Amino acid sequence: MANEKKANKTILIIDDDESIRISFKGILQRNGYEVDAAGTGRDAIEKTSKRSYDVALIDIRLPDMNGDDLLLKMR
Repeated sequence: MANEKKANKTILIIDDDESIRISFKGILQRNGYEVDAAGTGRDAIEKTSKRSYDVALIDIRLPDMNGDDLLLKMR
């Protein structure tokens, strides 16, 4: 029943390290979350312009922008 509550929760993972994105995505999906991922700030902005997420896990150092700046742009 706990997974039923999580099934509606969406998480966006933003990290330029592909292995981190894959690891987090696998762990979270196995625990019932809907997960999407982006490797750059630009990709994350594009994804958040098309849908909303309940949580975003953001790497502070991305190749195209700072994670703090990205958070402000995603709002």
